[in-house]
Amino acid sequence: MVVSEPGLNPQFIHQSLNNLLSVSQLQQFLAQLEVIEPNPGELFWHFDQRSPAGTFVLYPQVYPLGRRCTGDRGSAGIYLILAGKVRLIDQDDNLIASIAQGWLGQISLFMESGWQPYSLRASLGLKIAYLDAKSAKSWFENCPQLQEYIYAQGERWDLLMLCHQVSGSKSVEALLPILAALNTAQLEPGILPHELAENRQLWLLYQGEMVHGSGLKLVPGQLYDRNILPTEGEWLITKPTELYVLEDSSKGAVKVKPAIPKTANALTKITPLRKISPEVRVPQVETSLPYFPSPRVKIAHWWQQSSKHYPFFKQHSHADCGVTCLVMISKYWGKNFSINQLRGVANVDRSGASIKGLITAAESVGFMVRPRKADLLALQSQELPAIAHWEGNHYVVVYQVTKRQVIISDPAIGRRVLSRQEFVAGWTGYILLLTPTAKFEQTPEAKQSLWKYGKILQPYKTVLLEIFAASLIIQIVGLFSPIFTQILLDRVVVQRSVSTLIAVGIGLLIFKIFQVIILTLRRYLLYHTANRLDLSLIVGFISHTFNLPLNYFETRYVGDITSRINENRKIRSFLTGDAITTVLDCFKFVCLYRFNVLV
Repeated sequence: MVVSEPGLNPQFIHQSLNNLLSVSQLQQFLAQLEVIEPNPGELFWHFDQRSPAGTFVLYPQVYPLGRRCTGDRGSAGIYLILAGKVRLIDQDDNLIASIAQGWLGQISLFMESGWQPYSLRASLGLKIAYLDAKSAKSWFENCPQLQEYIYAQGERWDLLMLCHQVSGSKSVEALLPILAALNTAQLEPGILPHELAENRQLWLLYQGEMVHGSGLKLVPGQLYDRNILPTEGEWLITKPTELYVLEDSSKGAVKVKPAIPKTANALTKITPLRKISPEVRVPQVETSLPYFPSPRVKIAHWWQQSSKHYPFFKQHSHADCGVTCLVMISKYWGKNFSINQLRGVANVDRSGASIKGLITAAESVGFMVRPRKADLLALQSQELPAIAHWEGNHYVVVYQVTKRQVIISDPAIGRRVLSRQEFVAGWTGYILLLTPTAKFEQTPEAKQSLWKYGKILQPYKTVLLEIFAASLIIQIVGLFSPIFTQILLDRVVVQRSVSTLIAVGIGLLIFKIFQVIILTLRRYLLYHTANRLDLSLIVGFISHTFNLPLNYFETRYVGDITSRINENRKIRSFLTGDAITTVLDCFKFVCLYRFNVLV
């Protein structure tokens, strides 16, 4: 007779452990379990991947059974569903599946597995049994078969999340009975065994790579029914691979066979098989090769460190802070990349770029990235600049760490010199160390030129020439003022000639009236052209905006889009005002200089 804790069914627990424990072992196991009932909708377990090591949060609550969960921040363990359902949620708070049975939380015990993080939320009437990590590991040491069984269930949850990523936002709950019937095959590089290729109803690639002789390649996390797989030819295993197979002869295949076509069709929205291009591949530059800065870059580094004047770029929006930091570091190493160029690679959304997205973007331009959790003393010994995670929701560039201060560039504010205490107060402790490689030197820079606005101005070239001619006449007329002033001083004042004074006064009045007329004409032409140019830019902007895909608007706020209209006005102001004024000021300076020399 096995005595159980309140709410525990010994037979159910025994079956949930695959009948691996004896009666005496089961009694000890039951004594270590703790029955809890989370409140409906409560996030009772969460894995935080913002830390490289991960943080497990087991939320302590007083539950209806009167038992208090003893875990706190940093707790780890596994859970068995006794009644109700648990909602499996990914890092973006998307529902993966509602699970009614099985063990959960294995990721906290097998950190080295590299499984994807998830959270657990309670549904109505949920009752779970909790086993802390210390007790679980003790059982694993005494019963390796139990460890393999619990690990296999955790691997299936990770596979379920992989399928969710591949299928997009589609529910993968229908996969639960199919996953339970799959058998795992660990494959080494080589030819796929013939019996495995023939005796299969369904394939699901977990990790690795499989390529068919026809050039077709399996996608990890994608279901493959036998009807869409080639019947002839051989499969090549190019790297160590883990494949889940539903064999025709297995008992589980009989139960789930009717659901396979429907489930596979629901989850294969993307192309089920990818064709490998037969083109000759150009050998890529190894990113591990070192990068040697040019003398120009070394001189720039010396000047920046001496003057404390490091590169700075202002972010376009609050979501662009991560890629803006990457642009600043690239500029420090002598490369000019645009924020728009890196935004798509980093997969920036409304919340900004994740650490994983920044790593992908940095590696795409030739940086070797090392994410670290460190203190200020360790950071001081690293090669800088680096990207620091700031105040939990922001990124800054750390350029220099001295004994008294830290120099950073905040893409939202500007360059800042902080004391060590101020920096530690804002820094979360996470850092991305970026080292340029040989690939960085060969990555093409972003090309930006003002000549692209020439097509916009082309319809108004006649009006712009008239504006320039009017402005030139105004400048020439303005040069007569010093001439008349010289005549007044040399002849009227000295010789006291009244007739000359009248003639000079009439001349000044005529030139002034003429100048006012030309100035009014130029102002009219400028306003007219500016309005036409404004209309052209805004119409082009709206037309371009309507042609953008919907995912563009999903990753940006309304303010980010409307602010671009103000940018169009700045462009118009420069083209119709600042550019002409600059040219005329240079012309006036040359004329005055020549006039003084001649005089």
